[in-house]
Amino acid sequence: MASYYYLVASLPMLRFDADPPLDPEDFLSACRQSVSKHDFELIESVVSGSHDGSAVHNRFIGRWNTFLGTLGESLHEHRAANLGLTDESGKAHADRDPRVDETVRSAMQAENPLEAELILLRLKWDMAGTLGESHVFDVEVLLTYAIQLLILERKARFVPMEGNAEFKHLFSNLQSIIKSI
Repeated sequence: MASYYYLVASLPMLRFDADPPLDPEDFLSACRQSVSKHDFELIESVVSGSHDGSAVHNRFIGRWNTFLGTLGESLHEHRAANLGLTDESGKAHADRDPRVDETVRSAMQAENPLEAELILLRLKWDMAGTLGESHVFDVEVLLTYAIQLLILERKARFVPMEGNAEFKHLFSNLQSIIKSI
């Protein structure tokens, strides 16, 4: 397993409560120059969101995809329950991480969609950190960094003032449509 001491040490630190210190393309550029072809393909697959080829067989990416699937299932079930479309069995998934369900429950009870999204992004951030915590200077650290960088990129796109304006615009259009019916 390759070690990427210089690359990992040279990357700016990521913090959930801060803006992304670089964009994903700059990160990929740094990786392209410093990692093996195989490892670069793994990192690139995470950044692009396309997990094919060797990425499918990577344990870290497999665990990350399993987590995302679990999160998606939990979101689906909670949304269905809110709409009264619950499964008649009502069984909880014993094999599912209870932190995922608890976090989704908290997000569903959030004051507004932005708060809910931030709760879910924090869960993803923490899970990525957990997956990479026993790794030092290897490709898993770079995969964790890529995931967390993408989370920061998404978070940086949230502009509450613009979101509120768009919501008011959409709501106004919806009211006009309802009145015309």
